[in-house]
Amino acid sequence: MATRLLFVFFMYVFNGIQTEALPQPKLTVNPAVIRETDSVTLNCLTPSSVSQCYYQTLSAGTVRIFSCTQTLTGSELLMMDHQSSPAEVKVKCFYTVQIGDRNVPSPHSDTVSISIHNLPQPDLTVNPAVITETDSVTLNCLTPSSVSQCGYFTLSGRTVRTSSCLQTLTGSELLKMDHQRSPAEVKVKCFYSVQIGDRNARSPDSDKVSITIHSDTNPNKESVSTLTTSVSIKTSPADQGIVEKESIRTQRTPSVITTTAVFVPFLSHHP
Repeated sequence: MATRLLFVFFMYVFNGIQTEALPQPKLTVNPAVIRETDSVTLNCLTPSSVSQCYYQTLSAGTVRIFSCTQTLTGSELLMMDHQSSPAEVKVKCFYTVQIGDRNVPSPHSDTVSISIHNLPQPDLTVNPAVITETDSVTLNCLTPSSVSQCGYFTLSGRTVRTSSCLQTLTGSELLKMDHQRSPAEVKVKCFYSVQIGDRNARSPDSDKVSITIHSDTNPNKESVSTLTTSVSIKTSPADQGIVEKESIRTQRTPSVITTTAVFVPFLSHHP
């Protein structure tokens, strides 16, 4: 009898040692911010002999058995956690190992958070759509009423500018953002962010809009100046009388020259 009790004692100790010896899994998620229709990959890193893992959401306490590398949609995670978007779903994972006639659970992984949103796409409008470098254009990124800050970026420069959702910029500022010089067409998009848990969830990008920017000076513009020249000519006695004749010639070149000729009589002096 004593021998049997000793055997049970040693088996209990052995099983306890093996349970404590199971390594803690590490849970990673990618990406950590998604929409309801997007997918996230959960990877519960375990010993190579393990093929199935347990995932538990902290709010609802729901436990699901999946592959240790599992892809779920935002909607599926919300359903597991009994939440609706926008929400932050916190998840842990663990695994089990067969020891004797029972399954021994591993320690739980650290908690990871997944932010899930269903943010609507903003609508970007610009007015006017054709400007010069010194002119201003108003960009209006239409968002939910709770949003006050928006991000604008140009497709060529990819420079992100965070400011008011109703923003006025000059043509020069847009050209600088897009790394261009006039004349140019600058294509712009906008987005906004919402705080969900300890993360910022980014909205979808708006459709792109185009702004045409011209130079302030037109190099083909003609410069017109007037040059007037008066010429006095004395005529011979045979050409008595005063004859006035104007000849105006205009040449469409950088300058316009007007020439006026006035003929006056030759006055003979008698001794």
